[in-house]
Amino acid sequence: MKLISNFSDLELCLMLKNDSKEAFECLYLRYFVPLTSYSRKMFKSRSLADEAIQDIFFRLWERRHHLNVKSNFKSYMYSAIRNYFLNYLRINQRFVFFEAVHTDGLVSDEGESMGEMDISLVKVISLLNQLPKNQQLVFKLSRMRGMSNDEISIRLKISKRTVEHHLYLAQKKIKRIAF
Repeated sequence: MKLISNFSDLELCLMLKNDSKEAFECLYLRYFVPLTSYSRKMFKSRSLADEAIQDIFFRLWERRHHLNVKSNFKSYMYSAIRNYFLNYLRINQRFVFFEAVHTDGLVSDEGESMGEMDISLVKVISLLNQLPKNQQLVFKLSRMRGMSNDEISIRLKISKRTVEHHLYLAQKKIKRIAF
């Protein structure tokens, strides 16, 4: 008889659909380390990355009866992490770009020095300072203060479409400069 660890991913997926805890455990052990590494590179935060991995495996177990992996389970899982990350960014987009950091030479819970975080903050501020004043103001109100486009248009007495255009141009320029 073949050991479960010798089964292919597709065979394990079929077993998983039939409620095999052993198949789930085998897939978990097979992919936990590489997926965690990939997730940590994307999130740049150990705790968020680990939470993403646990959530993805939890969802895999919950939705095992509807699992539809046709060719490559590894790609399926990497795509799941990428999609989880993109959803995280979409939900938190106003707050991901800029976080104010107060430092006293402390170390964060992820082990990175707060000084390193300050360097990133300096880069962000430098990028923002390269924007035209109107784009800079609209971008700061939107991304740093979390104001909606409607709120910004009322506050600055400009149309909502103008706010959207300033944000578009600001994001385009930041992407071009930063990447």
